[in-house]
Amino acid sequence: MTLKAFLRLVLPPFVLEIYRTLRRTANPSADRFVYAPLGWETKLSAAAGGYESARAIAFYRDGWAPFVDALQNAHTKLVTDLGPDPDKWTMACEHNGFMTFGYVLALAARQKGTLKILDYGGSLGTFYFISRALIPDVTLEYHCKELAEVARAGQEMSSEVIWHTDDSCFDEQYDLVMFSGSLQYVRDWQVVLRKASQATRAYLFLWAVPVVERAAAYVALQRHAGALMLHQQFNKAELLAAIDGTGLSLIREFWLEDPPRIADAPEQPSFYGCLLKREA
Repeated sequence: MTLKAFLRLVLPPFVLEIYRTLRRTANPSADRFVYAPLGWETKLSAAAGGYESARAIAFYRDGWAPFVDALQNAHTKLVTDLGPDPDKWTMACEHNGFMTFGYVLALAARQKGTLKILDYGGSLGTFYFISRALIPDVTLEYHCKELAEVARAGQEMSSEVIWHTDDSCFDEQYDLVMFSGSLQYVRDWQVVLRKASQATRAYLFLWAVPVVERAAAYVALQRHAGALMLHQQFNKAELLAAIDGTGLSLIREFWLEDPPRIADAPEQPSFYGCLLKREA
């Protein structure tokens, strides 16, 4: 056990909060998530890059590659060394998400020989390999929409995936459209959510959506893998109203562990997920 992990176990929460406050005062850059009062108009340094910067892409590629290799090799353990660094990808933290995705995938693939999926904001296409491992007897047509540089890197890692770099992906019909931790990065999310609902002939899956219940929706600045990104914390009532407007039926809700703390935020968010279905 690392010293940091030990201290988290033995120190009272108020002591840890005092430490975090002092650390933020001494070093504001230590905060990975910070409230952005200017919202989407917050100016980001071009030098820091965003989600499609080379540093961010390398971080995700290096983190996912061993897991993808393990999925394709039944004799390899999926988790070997979680490591002490909280910024590194740890598959244990994603277990809940994988189990939930497996449930959604099983519903979408039920009594089907082929399955067509759109993963909107699907990073490097890793959920394609999870899908293939979970339903090996079903033929997959897996589409992924991403930023241009991310899609280029994804093509190298996941050549079987059909890549899109704009919303023309919604011109087709899918059995499952999914947003896994990506809807919050979409500025015009209501428009995109409406298009997604029109593009599914069966299921729409939202996962890891940060919501607040009392405060108005707000934007946070995220520092991750050497890059800066903006993303939205949704007001839950506003999000549910938009979901109601899709014309799809809500069949299940999912609650996750709380997301990382956002410094100076008007309200700390919780993660929310749901599965919608088009009724015959």
